[in-house]
Amino acid sequence: ENYPNPASQATTIEFALPETMEVRLGIFNSQGIEVARAVDEKLSIGTHRVTVNTTKLPTGNYMYRLATPKGQVAKRMVIMR
Repeated sequence: ENYPNPASQATTIEFALPETMEVRLGIFNSQGIEVARAVDEKLSIGTHRVTVNTTKLPTGNYMYRLATPKGQVAKRMVIMR
């Protein structure tokens, strides 16, 4: 989950990896278009916290998708000004 949610200036997304692997974390608008890429690299085993600056994104509903070779998960987030 991300926090805070809703976000205004920034939000933090926390996730844990069971092993070192390639990770892609994208932010998508309500039309399914990727509007930001927060992570696109190999990360080590353990818990990670990624802070996403949301000041350039307009108010609205978004999805973030965390994708690894082991699978993917998508969650909702809201940006409010």
